[in-house]
Amino acid sequence: PGRVLAVGDGANDVELLEGAAVACAVTTAAPAVLALADHVVGPPASGGWAEVLALVGRPAGWPTSIGAA
Repeated sequence: PGRVLAVGDGANDVELLEGAAVACAVTTAAPAVLALADHVVGPPASGGWAEVLALVGRPAGWPTSIGAA
């Protein structure tokens, strides 16, 4: 648990986020998920995954968004 970063948006993610060292919620997440979040990031289509990777460090050469060419 001390090295786990979790990302969630729905009520089904609450237990996952509670057990993570760092909890991230998507901006459109359920209120219960947002309440648990250490960080709030954008949705994947808007570069949210890049925001998550920036929290832990993104290796050089990785795309900044899902589906980038």
